Amino acid sequence: MKYLLRFLSYIAKKAAVLILIIGLCATAFISAMNLSNMFILVNDGMEMRANYVLGKNDGAELYKFFSSDFLYRDELINSGSYTPYKISGSSYTLSINSMWAWPWQTTATAVVEEKVILEGYMKVEYQTPEQLASPDKIPAPAWENKKYELTIRKQIDGSWIITALDTVEDLPMATPRPN
Repeated sequence: MKYLLRFLSYIAKKAAVLILIIGLCATAFISAMNLSNMFILVNDGMEMRANYVLGKNDGAELYKFFSSDFLYRDELINSGSYTPYKISGSSYTLSINSMWAWPWQTTATAVVEEKVILEGYMKVEYQTPEQLASPDKIPAPAWENKKYELTIRKQIDGSWIITALDTVEDLPMATPRPN
């Protein structure tokens, strides 16, 4: 009986360690999977948002990255501030400062810094007669670089979507590199 108890105790200890190792591996795998999905979502979604505001795409795919409620409320998307301008070039940079989600979480936050450098001028059809008479082109307004806190929510199908974008701070204007 004494040997049977020792044997069962040995098996129970080994099984507990094995279950703990499997649990840690599953947690690490699911966390890595969620973070990689969120990383792609945030990078591609924020770049697509900027391209839509600048008139580089039609925005049909914005619903893949953002909730419809967010798209309805986003001031930059709905402003049309760059519609009168022809953007001839832009440089987009997004830096993710922090992002985390445990496997059991359905919402996560990410802190990002968005910087855009623009080159462009006002379209002729939007210029006043006084502006048309001037030989100088009217440059596009500079992009307001900002640090944002994004709220990301897991949907029923397991995919992630951006539901909120809050400004943390304004960043200094980006300057183009000298040629």
